[in-house]
Amino acid sequence: MKFNIHYSEESFERYMSRRTIPRIITKTENIVLLAIMRLKINTDKISQFTVKFRHGRVEGYSNLFRYPRTKEVELTLNLHFIEKSSKKAVENIIYHELGHLRDMLDPRYNYKPTQIDKMSEEAFKKFVTIWNINIDSRLNNKGLPSAVRGRKEDIRYFHIPHEMVKKIWNKFVNFSEMVELARKL
Repeated sequence: MKFNIHYSEESFERYMSRRTIPRIITKTENIVLLAIMRLKINTDKISQFTVKFRHGRVEGYSNLFRYPRTKEVELTLNLHFIEKSSKKAVENIIYHELGHLRDMLDPRYNYKPTQIDKMSEEAFKKFVTIWNINIDSRLNNKGLPSAVRGRKEDIRYFHIPHEMVKKIWNKFVNFSEMVELARKL
């Protein structure tokens, strides 16, 4: 697996024009590499992994894109968030995003991106919320960094029944099962 770091033009001007690489960049790179190892992500299924640092709004604090045909993965991080947040908050975000990647690459999960493309925006939000809850509960159960506290807000916002949360908490749930659960909300 080839590992790249990429900076937006603004980030480069602001941070990379210095003579040395800022510590936040190298620390973040180390967190990503350690998370890949600890989550046992199959790097044989990845030809290139790029971490992109951007300034300004990234959908939330981070985005993960996977290009199945080329086996490339791109993790975009909001550099302002990385700079201003604690190491624990940064780890939570990175482990969470790489939890998505791990599921996508796991044949048992049976990820189908074409099905996602067909979802309405509302259905997609519900699906991702269920997936997020499931990922963070599994990370938390393994003692890995997770954003499990924030998921409680998602549960309230989307009115996810307690029985459904119990069904997905700390359990492996595949893609089709999550889509079906999202339809029930």
